[in-house]
Amino acid sequence: MKEPMKYLMYEIMTLIGRCIMLELRKNSKNANKRSHRKLLRLLHKNRNTAYGKKYHFAEIHSYDDFRRRVPLSDYSDYDGYIKRMLDGETNLITAAAVDFYADSSGSTGNPKRIPVTRKAALEMTKYTIFTPFAIDWEYFKQRSQKLSTGSVLFMQEYSADRLSNGAELGCITETPLKKIKPFLRLISATPLPVIFPSDIKNMDMKYLKMRFSIEKRDVTYINAIYGIVVYEHMRYLEEYWELLCDDIEKGIISAGVQLSEANRRELRPYLKPNPKRAAELRAIFKKGFDTPVLPQIWPRYSFTTAIFTGSFAFYLDKLKKYVGDLPFSYFGYGASECGIAVADKMNSGDFPLVQDGAFYEFIPEDGGEPLTMDQLTVGENYELVVTNLSGLYRYRMGDMVLIKGFMNELPIINFAGRKDKSANIVGEKTTEEHFSYAVKELSQGTGMDIIDYGVWVDKETEPPCYVIFIETPMLPATKAQENKYRHMLEDKLNFANSTIAFYIDTKQMGRLTLCYLKTGTYSRYFDMLNKKAGTSNQIKPAHIIVKPELADFFHSNCKNLF
Repeated sequence: MKEPMKYLMYEIMTLIGRCIMLELRKNSKNANKRSHRKLLRLLHKNRNTAYGKKYHFAEIHSYDDFRRRVPLSDYSDYDGYIKRMLDGETNLITAAAVDFYADSSGSTGNPKRIPVTRKAALEMTKYTIFTPFAIDWEYFKQRSQKLSTGSVLFMQEYSADRLSNGAELGCITETPLKKIKPFLRLISATPLPVIFPSDIKNMDMKYLKMRFSIEKRDVTYINAIYGIVVYEHMRYLEEYWELLCDDIEKGIISAGVQLSEANRRELRPYLKPNPKRAAELRAIFKKGFDTPVLPQIWPRYSFTTAIFTGSFAFYLDKLKKYVGDLPFSYFGYGASECGIAVADKMNSGDFPLVQDGAFYEFIPEDGGEPLTMDQLTVGENYELVVTNLSGLYRYRMGDMVLIKGFMNELPIINFAGRKDKSANIVGEKTTEEHFSYAVKELSQGTGMDIIDYGVWVDKETEPPCYVIFIETPMLPATKAQENKYRHMLEDKLNFANSTIAFYIDTKQMGRLTLCYLKTGTYSRYFDMLNKKAGTSNQIKPAHIIVKPELADFFHSNCKNLF
């Protein structure tokens, strides 16, 4: 009975996703009026909160009133209110119930506790869980191909902590999992105790996700938050496939796998010897990973969903090694504050705005008054400002977006990175995009498989210079080759940002240093972030390194080649 129910649930989730996307496209025709009406309704609902009284929400009847009365804000404007909310006070910044706080500290930055109302969590669920099914359906329908149905490998986990006021604290991406928990047992490729771990910091999550999922034959897609998470799991599969196959054959979880005895007992009902499947998998893996393996181990596999914009664009090409020509859904663009935009087609990082979760304003890149969506110019960058469903008003997120076009009245955006996130010695402002371009060009020009990279601005040298760390199994064989690779990387970086050459020539910047990392450095870095954040949902790669302790970590893992 479980298999027919699984396929029925897959079809239902696809239908829900299609309805959500149809509504988005329909509402794009009068997006401007809808957004202003939504703003006024939101202010009316919160007029009697402490924040609403302070800024006279009851007297706001238009956007112009709103702009005049309510100032732009950042987290410091809410910190005091949120601390009081955590102590049990209500009706401070929102009249709605708050039973979840998003821990937005992640792997970088200072800890923040962003309140999330039930309505906001529901909106997040709509666009993170259901729309990928619809995009998959549309993609294959356009190609006259039948939609594959089966299991889904969810790489997120739910591990929120309970606060003293009764609310939960965790990653915003965890909230959709809780909303659909009753359905997950039908479609998940892993047991529920893997998605809802009881002791995540003492569980080898990469092992558990891959061990249970590759035993199944009917996995149709991977749903992860960030592209780096998928990439790290694929690297784990490539390195530990023999262990995984042995355990599948015997129906066990090896004693060497980090897992408490209580968790082992919890997972025991899901284990049984499967020598036939183990033999199938061994035959595939023994051929090597030069040919994409996911379509081989999962014949129904059709696409991968994760964020592949911003820092995560670096991992897109790397994953093609494992999935081949199968499409990617870039998920969309969101934050702890709200879901902002959603992917509406495969293989694209251009997303239409989602209106359900916030009212948006846009500050021009060069400064000036915030604009509304009907005042935007295609091709221009803007800093995003949100008024959301959870008590943040005219909140400066620090994210930059590029306007790529419009779906009727609805802007189509591309995430352009964090405001002022660049490596900067003398005003050259080299962005992560510049560095990623240069590293990819080095990889293609030399044939090196570069697993990952990081950049540190070394201001202790004279003159200051960039230090670029790379991990690769293909090291230069001679000192001359090492110098050649360094010059090639510098040339590509100069091409990406032509101001660098000028500053080097005038000796305001030194020539870059290229450091080769020990094997496994980035796996250790990933595990370190995972342990700190408590969940892979929060992991974001630091390609531009700003913390001295992180630079020390990479320096300590550099190889001395010659």
